[in-house]
Parts: sequence; structure tokens; C-alpha cells
Amino acid sequence: MTPIAPADGTASSGPGAWFRHRGDLVAAFATTDHLQGARLGSRIAELDPDAHVDVRECTVRVRVLGGAEPLQRTEAIDALAREAGAPSSPQSVRLLSVVLETAVPGAAASFWQAVLGYRREQDALVDPLGRRPALILRTVSGAPAPRGRLHLDSTRPDGPEADGAPALGGAFPGGPYGVRAADPEGTIADLLPWGPSAEDPAVSAWHGGFSAQAAWHAPSVPAAAAFAESIAELADGASCPLAIDRRRALVVADSGKDLWETHPGFADLAAAVQAQAHSAGLTEDGTGLGVVQAFLSADSAERIRGFWAAALGYEEDSRDGVLDLVDPLRLGPVLGFQDVDEPLAPLAGDPFHLLLDAPPTVLDKILEAPGLQGAAVREAEPGVRILEDPEGNQLELRRLAPVSSDEAALG
Repeated sequence: MTPIAPADGTASSGPGAWFRHRGDLVAAFATTDHLQGARLGSRIAELDPDAHVDVRECTVRVRVLGGAEPLQRTEAIDALAREAGAPSSPQSVRLLSVVLETAVPGAAASFWQAVLGYRREQDALVDPLGRRPALILRTVSGAPAPRGRLHLDSTRPDGPEADGAPALGGAFPGGPYGVRAADPEGTIADLLPWGPSAEDPAVSAWHGGFSAQAAWHAPSVPAAAAFAESIAELADGASCPLAIDRRRALVVADSGKDLWETHPGFADLAAAVQAQAHSAGLTEDGTGLGVVQAFLSADSAERIRGFWAAALGYEEDSRDGVLDLVDPLRLGPVLGFQDVDEPLAPLAGDPFHLLLDAPPTVLDKILEAPGLQGAAVREAEPGVRILEDPEGNQLELRRLAPVSSDEAALG
């Protein structure tokens, strides 16, 4: 497949790590463990307390929010990363969103805001903490194409299923969790009740559904960064992967999909993290937590999973009988699959589909991946390609514009 230029014609910046995404600048850096990433996060907090820092066991992703002098901040962060021995990792900048084409954007936005607890931001609904995938709304004239096979699973504190979903116009029994709702044009959301991860008071701060999550407010940004370092050290000591995300003085810890049940060391780690938070005098605050995962119905999940693994850079869940694909970096949402009993009608367009924003070099490698050879592909506009899996489900690929070294120098 022939490479195409970024949507705005910007040339690749070579070794540069930063890319523009929805008004912000995003980069990733490779690390050897949680603690190295958290220590880099502490240095970043001193420089830019508003930056979003997502620490994983081998990666730290940084989002510099739009505003005054963001380019100077990115150069300074690059210098901190070099000092920390954390090389830039553009291949780890993969941002997955969901696109909804709708003829009734107001009604659709109201429904999905109630489901997800997101806020409206220009053409999208976004997670206030920036941890869950954005839902991009695209207005179409007339009735959109029939709904495709994709739906979302959602769980969060005070979700609409807790009180019968009046904000959704009511919900109905169905789906794997017992509560299902549909937007005005028939797109499905399955709602999983939010609840405690265990009855043990030693882990009373941990809640969730698909994963175990806990969050604490520190009295200051430096205190939050120090707490992130302390729990990173605990995670490394337990040899247990843990997502550690800092948003100013808030720190979120997240087990990831099902690891709170399957990893033998997680319960002890969760108790140790909670004890550390209490000893530091932090305030528990889980109001912004939640999980969104995407699910594709299929005539044959095995037939299409290879396509999606190659396209997203995901890996198969290693458990027997589980059809999920997971991000090996644990930064993107889980993509699940379910076989249906009755043959699905052929797709005619896909108004509810996934969108992957990634650097040009990443998308070029995706287009050349062996698992995608022979896949249907078309150019929707400069910098945007549409891929179709063997059953017609669409993935939109959009190239992130890199920040050149000249731009950063000029600020």
C-alpha cells in the first residue's frame, strides 16, 4: 500500500517525539519499569503541572495541554527524558477513538453523555480525565447508514443503570450485564454496574467492573507526583503491571482488564497502595473513574481478529475462551468480539466505527502489516484511510501531524 502524506502536508520530524492531537501535543517515552516512568513524571510535574502523565511498566505517555508556550515545554520535557535515559517512542503514540455519524447530534450527544459521563468539547464527547476513548460526533444529512456491529460497554460510578437510566429515556433488560440501552438511531450501549472490587476493607478504595481502579487527591501536584513514585515502586516490587495516571494533584491506579482477578500479586499490591495513600494523608476520590471497551459482533470472530490485531498493534488475550484483544502497552481500550447465532446482514457503510490516530511511520507500518494484506482500503481524504475487515467493519486511520524541530525552536 502506498504511503500518503499527513493530512496537513507536514513532513516527518525525524527523531522528534511530539504530535498534535485535538489541540494538545502528545509524546511517549520508553522506560525500563514503572519507577523510571514515575520519576520522569515527577520531573515533568515540576516543569508543567497541568501535563497528563500516564505511567506503564515500559512506557510513559505525556500530553501537554494547549495553551501558552506548549512547544517550549515539549523541548524541556525531551531534555528531562534524555537525562532520565528514556528515549522517545513515537511507535507508542496510538490514540483510539470512536466515531458516531448521526443525523440527530443533539439527541445523540445527550444520550452518550448520560452513558459515559463525558463532557462536550467541540465535535466530540471526551472523558474529563482523558483516560477513556473519545466519542467523535459527525453530523450527516438524512438518515445515516444502518447501525453496524460495533457497540460499547461502559461502567462508571453513578452510571445511569443505577437508577433505571431515566436520562437515557429508559433502558431495557439485555446484554451480558443485564442492562442495555440504545441511542435514538439504535446504537447499543451495554451498562455494567460499578461496585467494590472486594469486600476486604484493606482494599475498600478499589472499585470497578472490568478492572479495579482507585484514585486519590494529594494536597499538591508535587505530593501527587511523589505518591505516583511510591506506588510505582510497589508495582515493580510486586512484578505486577499497574496503570498510574496523574492529572495535576489526582493520581489514578488501575489494574487493567481482569488483572485484578487473574494476577496472583494484585490483591496484596492494592492493599499496599491503599495503605500508602492513607499514610500520606491523601483523599480518596473515584468520581471520575470508569472503563469503556468496544465490542464487535461477528459471524466469525476468529476470521476478523487477525485483522484487528495487526491494525491496532494489539495482542490476543492469553486466556482460553476469551476473544479479547488488548493493547500490550495498556494505554488503549480493550476490543472484544462475540460470535452471533444468526448470520449478520451485510454492512452498507459503517456509521459507528473506530478511529486510530497515529504518527505517519506507525500508520505506514500498519498498512504494510502481513495481517492486512488484501484488506479493502480507500483514501477518504488526504491523510485519512479507511480499512475494512473481512466482514466489512471499518477502521479509520488518521495521521498525526508531527511537530518539527524548527517549530519547537521558534515556540
